Amino acid sequence: MATVTECWSALRNRFAGLRQHIAKRLLENELASIIRTVAAHKRNRVPAGAPQYRSLWHTANQKVDSFCVAYWADRAEIEAQIPALKELCDLVQVPKASKKAIKIAGGLVTGVVVFTLSGFAAGVIQWLFDLGMNFAHHLLGSL
Repeated sequence: MATVTECWSALRNRFAGLRQHIAKRLLENELASIIRTVAAHKRNRVPAGAPQYRSLWHTANQKVDSFCVAYWADRAEIEAQIPALKELCDLVQVPKASKKAIKIAGGLVTGVVVFTLSGFAAGVIQWLFDLGMNFAHHLLGSL
């Protein structure tokens, strides 16, 4: 026959498991609400890196952290079960300019610099030619 302490311990463990189960369902519902909000922002074409995503990520991160601390849960396991958290994390990051855009901008700047320098060089060559012609005219004119 079980002692009172053993019964009390078994009952406490059962209620602790039930509390954790309920807390996990609440966490999932709260995160689902955040994920629906993220989807609505994406539909409204809110760009990645916007403050709305940072605020939602902060809220989700706080909720997951509190759950992990309270129930000694593994954060990686929770993130694996809810892949939309990774997507939200990616939306928080400001997107980097694409390599193609950088190459196009570099090509445009290079073109402007080359044409400007070639125009400057043509002006210097024209000036030297005119200087030489004036000098030759001056020498031939004095004969």
